[in-house]
Amino acid sequence: MTVFLHVIGWYNLLGAVVLLAMLHQAIANAVLHVWTRILANPWKHPPLGRLWLTWAGACNLCLGFLMVRAASWPEAIQQEVVAGTTGVYALMYGTLVVGGRGPAFGAGIPVVHVLWLAQLTWGLWALLG
Repeated sequence: MTVFLHVIGWYNLLGAVVLLAMLHQAIANAVLHVWTRILANPWKHPPLGRLWLTWAGACNLCLGFLMVRAASWPEAIQQEVVAGTTGVYALMYGTLVVGGRGPAFGAGIPVVHVLWLAQLTWGLWALLG
């Protein structure tokens, strides 16, 4: 459980940095369209896009910090943190499945499914193992 909290916690902190960097249009387009091909067409921030990125980056930052800190806490508290984060990952994967259908997505979208399922599976394994 400690390894899960450390690795995924640092992964979330890195993700927060990437999301906050994506507030800049050129970086967002490079990440979503050019490098990962998650989106089939060039990305342009919608009217509330920067607000969503700020929210998502802040949530990743808080979740990552909590997970890294929880790695040194007693096992009973670690279980609660892992259960909560695994629940969050299940909700986010459900959102991806429902919202990730459509022609706007490119060849890179299957990688997102693999990443979310890997996090979710590892979280369940850490929690139940």
